[in-house]
Amino acid sequence: MGDVTRTRQGPGAVAHDDVNELIATATRLMQNGGSDSW
Repeated sequence: MGDVTRTRQGPGAVAHDDVNELIATATRLMQNGGSDSW
């Protein structure tokens, strides 16, 4: 899923998407109460 969102090109494109993925992961963890059940 991460590769699909990496359509932007440039020095900070990958890093920016990595930050978005970290935020999305943290959001899922909080919504799941910290459990690993997705």
